[in-house]
Amino acid sequence: MNKKEEKWRNEGAAYALRVAKEKGVDYLEQDLRRRGALGISVILPEKAVEELYDMLAKRIMNTMKTVAMWVLYAEHGWRSVRLQRFEKQMDKHSEDCMSYDRFGNSYVTLSDMAKTMQETCGIHPDMETLELIEEENKREQGRFVSLAAVIEVLEETGHQDIADALTRKIENA
Repeated sequence: MNKKEEKWRNEGAAYALRVAKEKGVDYLEQDLRRRGALGISVILPEKAVEELYDMLAKRIMNTMKTVAMWVLYAEHGWRSVRLQRFEKQMDKHSEDCMSYDRFGNSYVTLSDMAKTMQETCGIHPDMETLELIEEENKREQGRFVSLAAVIEVLEETGHQDIADALTRKIENA
C-alpha cells in the first residue's frame, strides 16, 4: 500500500470512529451506504452531502416534470392553460408525498398513488422500487410528531401535569 492509500484509509477510519461516537453505528451505516451509492468521499462534510442530495432531488423532479409536460404538449396537443394547471397539480401532489400529519405519517405515498393507478388503470409501476425508496426515506428521516399532538394525547390520558410542563418548556425555549 502506498502512502496516499494509507492516508485515505486513515482518514476513512477516523471519520467512521467520529461518526460512530457522535451519532451511533446505525447512523454511520446509513451515511456510508448513502455516500457509497453516489461515490461521495467521507471527507465531504455532512451538510454538503445533504445539499448534494437536495440538488439531485430537484434536478430529478424538474427532469420528470419536463418530460411529462413535453409528452402532454407534443403527443396530446396540450398548451398553456392545461400545462400550467398540470404543473400546479404535479407540484401539489409532489408536496403531498413529502408532507406529514401531526403523528409523523405521510398523507400519501408514491406507492399509494401507484397502487391506485395499477388497480384502476392497469398501469404496472415498479412497486418494489417505490416501496424500497419509501422504506429507505423513512429510515433516513426518522419519524417526527407534532408537539401539539403529544400535549393533546397527554391531556386526554390524564397527564395534565406533564402536558403543562412540556408546554412551559416549549414556551421558554
